[in-house]
Amino acid sequence: MAGFISTLAASKLVAWHRWTGPPHEVLCVVTFALLALTFVGYVILCVSEIARVRLGYNIRRWATVFPLG
Repeated sequence: MAGFISTLAASKLVAWHRWTGPPHEVLCVVTFALLALTFVGYVILCVSEIARVRLGYNIRRWATVFPLG
């Protein structure tokens, strides 16, 4: 889920006052696309956790928790 980190970095660049013109517009579109893909990934993680519940402690739980953090 590196998408969240990429989205955060892109949003920081969008907020930077020196980015103007066409590169800024392209970066805005890319940022929203990354955000949408990140949300889709989170939905997939949540649905898969609901579909296959793991009761109690399981080391595989980190595969779900870590990207959400």
